[in-house]
Amino acid sequence: MLSKNIIIGVFAVASVVGCKKVDFKDYNLNPAPDRISKPQTSDLLTNAIWNSIGGLNLTAMEPSCYVQYVSQTQYPDISLYQTTQRSWAGYYVTPLQDLAKIIELNTTNAADPNVSGNGSNKNQIAVASILKAYLFNLVTDQWGDVPYSEALNANKLPKYDLQSNIYPALITELKNANTLMDGGTAVKGDILFGGDMAKWKRFANSIRMVIAMRAVKANAAWAKTEFQSAFNDAAGHITTNAQNAAFTFLASGFQNPLNGEFGTRQDYGVSNTFVDLIKGLGDPRISAMCTKPGVDYKGVPYGQPRDASVAWFNANRDYSIPGTKITAATASRTLISASQILFLRAEAAALGWIPVNNANDYYDAIKASMEWWGITNTTDINNYLASGAVNIGTSYSASSFTNIYLQKYISLFMNGYEAWAEWRRTGVPALTPASGAVNVSKKIPRRVQYGSDEIGVNRVNYLAAVANISGGDTHDSKVWWDK
Repeated sequence: MLSKNIIIGVFAVASVVGCKKVDFKDYNLNPAPDRISKPQTSDLLTNAIWNSIGGLNLTAMEPSCYVQYVSQTQYPDISLYQTTQRSWAGYYVTPLQDLAKIIELNTTNAADPNVSGNGSNKNQIAVASILKAYLFNLVTDQWGDVPYSEALNANKLPKYDLQSNIYPALITELKNANTLMDGGTAVKGDILFGGDMAKWKRFANSIRMVIAMRAVKANAAWAKTEFQSAFNDAAGHITTNAQNAAFTFLASGFQNPLNGEFGTRQDYGVSNTFVDLIKGLGDPRISAMCTKPGVDYKGVPYGQPRDASVAWFNANRDYSIPGTKITAATASRTLISASQILFLRAEAAALGWIPVNNANDYYDAIKASMEWWGITNTTDINNYLASGAVNIGTSYSASSFTNIYLQKYISLFMNGYEAWAEWRRTGVPALTPASGAVNVSKKIPRRVQYGSDEIGVNRVNYLAAVANISGGDTHDSKVWWDK
């Protein structure tokens, strides 16, 4: 319905135009048609990177609830697994589509100044392909089988590819991207690496290592081959915090969503599961990971029914929230970090895939995490590494895996999607489901159900995909690699 003011405004304009002929001359002409009417590939890249960080990934609270990094206070719907269906439109419509457009324009319209002026064509295609593979890995790890080979083109009803086929395709895309880079002009609009192609190559190889290890229980031979290939690649992979795939939020513009979430609201706190774990281990990172509002760190009880949660919240306002490394307006967050990759190397060494190196990868992973969190006291760090619950000696054994997985879980604090994927793969730590769970199984979700928009619009392909899921389209069913 039109408001009264709008109707009056329209009538007034119509009256003026009706009484006198107006010559608008050139006012309605585009003053810079090449700049404004055609997409700038640099703008598309900036938008895709930003959505990959601030809108869809590192600030998402749902997976951080699933792995019990945080717990909700007054409105515990996510903590109680109430959300079952979720649309993937946020991935496909914006960042993935932007990246596909960059690849298309650099392939079919390479000489256009709006394209060629933003870096060499091959470098732009390579960067877009790497980020595209990273995002598709996020998507398939949440939903399982998803549109991939027929997605991001004119086909409005794409088929769902098996995750077992998507994984090798992503590895191939990452390899091809690194090979494609031509040493030409660096890409513009790169708010992640500032156009540094060497960093993009390391990022690509690190993603390959993540993908390969994720598949270890589903296809061990393939996982080993691909992990070794990435590990040995001459371009290297992320091994120091200086090489992290990191993004620093800005006080204005690219703002940290969690700054507002924790600065102006009281919906989440660090869960008692996580606080009790790191306190029990004597982990010095607790001072950076959690605030200390009272005499001690206090976690929010995880997964209580709503009435109990509200009662606890009303009586306990002095609970811990994530520290400023997560919540500050100018916090820096990592898509892939050195500690994450070093833990993968430790696991690979324990599996016999790469040289053991006296278990240094494991300890270096913890040290890299300590460094990132700002823990610099050497005595505190060494005491932690030597403690019985952390130390694994100078070589790996069957018991080393639990230590590796647990320390990785701690280091990934608030990187929810990665932590949720690793928890599903490893089962470490042993998390107790929410006592007030409202979903049918009362269990922690293993995947995300397909959105209702897919059921209605792409029904034939949706039903074909569901037929391939053992247990059907529920969030208790498992994705391909979750064994």
